[in-house]
Amino acid sequence: MQEKTTKREALSSKLGVNINTEKTKIMSIKNKSITRITINNHDIKELTPVTYSGSVINITGGTDEDVLSRIGKARSAFNILGNISRSREITTGTKMRIFVSNVKSVLFYGCETWTMTEKTVSKLQTSINRCLRRILRIFWPPTISNFNLWEASRRRGRPPNSWRRDTERTIQLKNYTWTQMERLARDRGHWRSFVSGLCSEME
Repeated sequence: MQEKTTKREALSSKLGVNINTEKTKIMSIKNKSITRITINNHDIKELTPVTYSGSVINITGGTDEDVLSRIGKARSAFNILGNISRSREITTGTKMRIFVSNVKSVLFYGCETWTMTEKTVSKLQTSINRCLRRILRIFWPPTISNFNLWEASRRRGRPPNSWRRDTERTIQLKNYTWTQMERLARDRGHWRSFVSGLCSEME
């Protein structure tokens, strides 16, 4: 590195171009021994992780920091579009197209240079799934698997009732508590009578 730097400085001087030692920086990637690099006896500062053309470059040569940076930027882009993802007037298809063009493009910028490990893929998939759940308005307590998430499509309106919501409503109508219901469920005879009574009321 020192040899090439010296040759570059000598060639630049012949052309009447001086290298600015304050603006010139170096980064040693995957090199345990730090070598002192100088230009005209001026030490050149070594960089810590730096963002270049939107990508994070670090001294380890890995891509983990760049991936985390991309996930953070994609999250910010998605939050900016929060009014769109929460809107009931915009169709799910339109929301998905906006998500792909304005969020996924930010997330995967520069991904051609990434080292795609299982851990990296998992982080990216988790980030995408989190956005999709918000777009499809799938919140706790209603939960679905990630596989079903990618197959999901919802009509306009409030989320469908969950088993827990229906059960809580029934318990309130019967003036029961969860503790009382747990005790009742331990006695099969009483539990069958209780369920049979509910079924007869629904008929």
